[in-house]
Amino acid sequence: MSELAKALAAAQSQFPAIERSKDVRVQTKTGGSYTFAYAPLDAILNAVRPVLTKNGLAVSQLLANVNGAPALKTMLLHEGGELLAESCPLPTNGSTSAQEFGSLVTYMRRYALVALLGIATEEDDDGNHASGNSTAGSHDTYVQATQDATKPSELPIHFGKNKGTPLGKLTLNQLLWYANEWKIQDEPSDYDHKLKAAAVALAGGDDETFASDPYPDVPF
Repeated sequence: MSELAKALAAAQSQFPAIERSKDVRVQTKTGGSYTFAYAPLDAILNAVRPVLTKNGLAVSQLLANVNGAPALKTMLLHEGGELLAESCPLPTNGSTSAQEFGSLVTYMRRYALVALLGIATEEDDDGNHASGNSTAGSHDTYVQATQDATKPSELPIHFGKNKGTPLGKLTLNQLLWYANEWKIQDEPSDYDHKLKAAAVALAGGDDETFASDPYPDVPF
């Protein structure tokens, strides 16, 4: 094993937990939205730099050129002279402003850095989005989020591209998907059952009652 690989392995075991202090809401093409939390670039660098230095490692990120197009080159350097580097094209176009380009570089630096170091700095529930499951912690989050809900149409989606959107704000086709096609997978949360019951009720024209209510903490 190379000295760089040994140092990186040691550093990965020493990286502290990095707080996901920023929230972003993403608007989807269908008119819905979802939110997720992430750690900004400065927080990541502040957390990993002391550990990298302790293990004889340093990170450098430079603007580069790949086949005539702008790119970001991210490098992990070891004090012994070894280098691990990769370049990633920056998806720009002729109308990209300087401010937009700066934001893009910061965005790509964050993703390239966490990929290089093998750390997680944002909520990762893509697999759950695909299968229709909720992520860990949904119970606590959505008990609080639905305290003002009084009927099925006000219950928000807790996963996927429509995360945070109340059932009543969905299109008819979207509502019918949650009511008829969404299959609750293994180890579902109480909120999964609650949402399914709400979607079925609302799709059937009932915005007042549930067929079942396995989530009594949320009032309806």
